[in-house]
Amino acid sequence: DGAFTIAVEIDDPGLAADIANDLAAELDGVNREFKNHQAGMLRAFLEERMEVVRGEIEGSARELQRFQERHGLVDLEAQTSASVEVIRHIIQELTLLEVELGVSRRQLREDHELRQLKKMEVEELRRQLQLLTGELAEKSEAQAAATFRSLGPPLKELPELGMEYTRLSMEMQIKEQIITFLGAKLEEAKYKEALDTPTLMVLDMATPPAFRSAPRRTLIVLIAGCTSLVLSVVLAFVLEGLGGLNAENRDKIEGMKRMISSPR
Repeated sequence: DGAFTIAVEIDDPGLAADIANDLAAELDGVNREFKNHQAGMLRAFLEERMEVVRGEIEGSARELQRFQERHGLVDLEAQTSASVEVIRHIIQELTLLEVELGVSRRQLREDHELRQLKKMEVEELRRQLQLLTGELAEKSEAQAAATFRSLGPPLKELPELGMEYTRLSMEMQIKEQIITFLGAKLEEAKYKEALDTPTLMVLDMATPPAFRSAPRRTLIVLIAGCTSLVLSVVLAFVLEGLGGLNAENRDKIEGMKRMISSPR
């Protein structure tokens, strides 16, 4: 359960109690210093890591900006929807003009002004459609390409560009989430570093003992008595076993036996 006891054994009871209390206070101080040191190291690491991540975010932001400028991307989803809508409108107009051109071919001569006008309109819409879908090189149609560039890249390039745009955007989002997490941990580390609360809860303060812990006189007396009794019995049996003893010694042995066997 994390509980422990501090025991101090010296000749002076009062000094022993003071030393035990001082040891507890010193241990608490060491624990606090260690915790503050650990929190300081963690804070320094988090600050350093946040600086690195901030640099990575700035680099990713610049890369995403260059990518958008290079391909004319602002809002990929909105630009894609706008391009599709423009293409749909052009296809509708082109279909209608092709029908009108087909009718004029049956009714008008080839060099007729109205027939030539319809033909030019159809060709122009086809060029615009090819520019939007990316089937016509922009260099050959620089003016028209500049007009449609505000809509974003050609339609056939959107899948690949969309994947790259998504990758760059996800990198930015991940780094932003990392720096948010690191920021929370940094504040926690700063709080722990500034926190100065006791690390030990003293359940019982040390007081001068009423009885000494050593030497234990009662135990010593009991051990000495038992030892002398055992030695006396052993000595009696040894003396009895000696066959060459005189009568006087035998009388002494008998007396010792009676003494040992007599109730106290």
